Amino acid sequence: MDPDGLLWYEPLDQFFMAYLGHAQWGLPLHLTMLPSGQRRTIPAEEHSLLRKYLKNMLTCNYDHLPTEALSSRDFIGQSSALRFVKNVCLRRFSILDCTDHITDHCGTRGLHGRDPQESWRNRCPYVIQKVRGLSTRDSPVIHRLTPEFNNSMLNDFIKHGICVNAAKRELKKCLSPAKTVCRRKRIQAVEVLRSNMDALDDVIQEIPDLFVVYLVRDPRAIVRSTMAKSLNASRGTLADEAKILCAKMRLDYEDFRRLNRKYPGLFLMVKYEDLVLRSTVFGNAVYRHIGRDACSVQWQRFIKYATRANKSSGDFGIFRSNGAESVHSWRLMPSKDIADINKYCVGVVRQLGYSV
Repeated sequence: MDPDGLLWYEPLDQFFMAYLGHAQWGLPLHLTMLPSGQRRTIPAEEHSLLRKYLKNMLTCNYDHLPTEALSSRDFIGQSSALRFVKNVCLRRFSILDCTDHITDHCGTRGLHGRDPQESWRNRCPYVIQKVRGLSTRDSPVIHRLTPEFNNSMLNDFIKHGICVNAAKRELKKCLSPAKTVCRRKRIQAVEVLRSNMDALDDVIQEIPDLFVVYLVRDPRAIVRSTMAKSLNASRGTLADEAKILCAKMRLDYEDFRRLNRKYPGLFLMVKYEDLVLRSTVFGNAVYRHIGRDACSVQWQRFIKYATRANKSSGDFGIFRSNGAESVHSWRLMPSKDIADINKYCVGVVRQLGYSV
């Protein structure tokens, strides 16, 4: 979308695929919040892996990224700068064939449900790390793991490890060109949904020239959208979804305020509604925040197309046929539904600057 930029589209989906053994397309709220509305406690090892993952991504250190980061067709294809990887190196295999072996052991619940805690309880991150790089079943690593796990489970992880290693060999010819493309770009951008704001503290310390754009949206519109598409993380009522979502948004906003004080000038809060309705003003604010004069013509064209596309690109896609409609459609919900959402969300609605 910008000739000077490289965007990673929601790369934490591949993070959880690579390190926790999840299936693709896990809902963000499953990964960060508990059904009670409390924030999930992130194990220190997971936090460390996340910090290194984002640092390697933003510093073009692709050799140290897991194979999954560059080999998901659905995600890597969203980046215009890295789309060649999909076209050149991902035609003969799908990384999903590898993850399918282990997802039942590692907290995947149905199409979009994910339970990181189950993955840790079943020691999935440990076994995944041990089998990474396997090229054959005849390995000392397997013999050492045999007493710890039942044969059926271990066999699934062995197949996974061998599959990922084969994918890594296929991907190898694209790795050097991808790094070259990355180093030529002046802007490295990562779109992050599947994390909490407080996790950024250590990432900021690792990458001193990092800027953070905190994109918010009216929570009533988010609840309406997720319920309409049956993507509600709680699998319950509209009120259940509002409770979890707005608990997360409140915590993220509090952490944003804390980190904004700690790192003055690093953060910019912007609204999705402005992206759709006042895209040039939105774009100029973001570009100036990162030290550029104004948003590029290419960026403006892309946003205009993305919010007024011929058709939407699915529940997880980036194109919308009528972006303006998505901004206002929550107002058409029954008054009872709006009241149920406001019961849990009125505080954060006001904090984010929306009218009640």
